[in-house]
Amino acid sequence: MLLLSASQPDPQPAPVVQQRATDLRPGFILRQSRGLRVGLWGVALTLLFAAAPLHAAERLGELVTVEGLRTEAHLVRVADGKLEFLADNKKIDIPQDDLVRWGEPATPAAQPTALLADGSVVVCGPAWADGGALSYHDGEWQIKNPRFRTLSVPRERVRAAWLAAAGEQPLLRSVRRESASYSEEGDRVWLTSGDTLSGELKAIGKQAVQFDVAGEAIDMPIERVAAIAVGGQREQPATPWVVGLPDGTLLRAESVERTGTKGVVTLAGGVQVEGRTGVQLCYLQHDSDRLRYLSDLEPLDYQHTPYLSVGWPLGRDAGGQGEALQAAGRRFLRGITMHSASRVVYRVEGDWRRLAASLAVEDTGAEGSVTFHVLVARQGSFESAYDSPIVRSGDPPMPISVDIEGARAVALLVDFADYGDRGDHAVWLDARLER
Repeated sequence: MLLLSASQPDPQPAPVVQQRATDLRPGFILRQSRGLRVGLWGVALTLLFAAAPLHAAERLGELVTVEGLRTEAHLVRVADGKLEFLADNKKIDIPQDDLVRWGEPATPAAQPTALLADGSVVVCGPAWADGGALSYHDGEWQIKNPRFRTLSVPRERVRAAWLAAAGEQPLLRSVRRESASYSEEGDRVWLTSGDTLSGELKAIGKQAVQFDVAGEAIDMPIERVAAIAVGGQREQPATPWVVGLPDGTLLRAESVERTGTKGVVTLAGGVQVEGRTGVQLCYLQHDSDRLRYLSDLEPLDYQHTPYLSVGWPLGRDAGGQGEALQAAGRRFLRGITMHSASRVVYRVEGDWRRLAASLAVEDTGAEGSVTFHVLVARQGSFESAYDSPIVRSGDPPMPISVDIEGARAVALLVDFADYGDRGDHAVWLDARLER
């Protein structure tokens, strides 16, 4: 067990509200805005969507706010810096800066996928689509999705393309991760055989990928290509919104508007889209000055004490490759993961009042069981502020809210429970500081 120098008063768990949730998915139609003349990140991807009427077939989304509200709700309206929801036939109005998240990100379809330079993940149509679902010729990408009209974007607006590596196949997870973080000058191709090639991407067609290696053009059957990364470093703009679609697409948005029967989602990234058919939303996440995710902070210290000999690093979020954290059959984008027994310490700077999170064991740990602990340092040594009961695999996430007002540092600990450390992949979902 990991210990900090601490006095141990009686545990004082904060009151929480636990409710089951699924997701509402209002439809929207995409149309193309015209006449915009701005820089690389200034041209907006604008999506106009028509609100679907609420009816029994539409599922609810879990609404989580900075003020501690946690309930199932339909999304009704987003406008003028506020959001309106309907829960049990009662209207709930909140400022957009109070929103943590609503709904649940969908599992991405195993179809060709484009990772845009702004961090958006766009799942394309099936590979057999006319001309290919994802193509590249003469320095321009063509990204096709049944929900959108074809997106035509220049070379630099795409960071990576996942072909055989699309979806969430565990064996190709490292390929998605490597291609998402690739920043060298030349392009790179990952093959399904495990080989890689460096050179220059020339074209992607329906049947083959053309790649130039040391001046020699090589045609590779498209089914042999796992992923392609476009060379060059790109500065990803900060965007406060994440908007999720049912096919697993995740769009990084500058703003979201929804009023009456239509709305607008505007993304940084320089892409304009015109809608082909009505589509739906399944997820909204908003960042503001009222919260800061622990996964965005550098810890002062992290230590894992293996039960036997295998060490585990501190995990952060779902990763740029679009994969999500999973617990109790649900999916989450934000959080930190720790294997028992481990400890992480963060400095607290600013007027933060609460540490909030939901505690769970990831679904990858089928027999996991752990306890969670929060220690707070104000004037002197760390003191116990929260001790959880045993949390086991399959248990619904357990929300907590811990008073950290006046704290200089907080420490999060995860310890063994049943069966040593077997399957103990603990996760602090949506772990954040709130003010």
